Amino acid sequence: MADVTISLEHSNNHRRDSDQDHTYCNVDDTCSMRLTDRLTMFRSKSIGCDVDFIVGIEQKTIKAHRLVLGCGSEVFETMFYGKMVQQMQENNPATIVVPDVTPHAFTTLINFLYSYETYIFRYSFANRVTPLLISAKKYDIKTLISACVQYLMTYLTASDALCLLSQARFFDEALLIKHCLEVIDENTDEALKSPGNMILK
Repeated sequence: MADVTISLEHSNNHRRDSDQDHTYCNVDDTCSMRLTDRLTMFRSKSIGCDVDFIVGIEQKTIKAHRLVLGCGSEVFETMFYGKMVQQMQENNPATIVVPDVTPHAFTTLINFLYSYETYIFRYSFANRVTPLLISAKKYDIKTLISACVQYLMTYLTASDALCLLSQARFFDEALLIKHCLEVIDENTDEALKSPGNMILK
């Protein structure tokens, strides 16, 4: 029994030494990074990316990992692993054209799926969050939809309330509709002077 114990300890020590010899553990301390950060690093270096999106009228190429996207969106899951897979394989599975989303919104959406952190809104403006909401709706990312709606409600002003009200109705976002109406009711004069008043004419 003693010999077996010694053998196991030797094996474990050898395994630990082998792990410590791994490049990522010695060179840049990647082993201490969160999995989401490591996946983001791989994506930034185009390591293992297996799908290219050609986005917007700018036709910007955005690379990603299908597994990460599929885990965060049922739409992506169906696209990559569902009934659509066979059709995609017949039409170059590595490239997907997304003409109806802006590159900024799509990049932000992808970043969110890799991190699930809302720091992405830190330097955003309503005119950028609205396209992001459209993208989140398109790919049915409920957490991101909620984050977008919360951001728009928090920073809504009377000058953009009418315009946002129209979009909120299009999105069928009841809370955002209610908040827009409340802001308009409390600041009617300012709201009616805004460019969004053209919607009422």
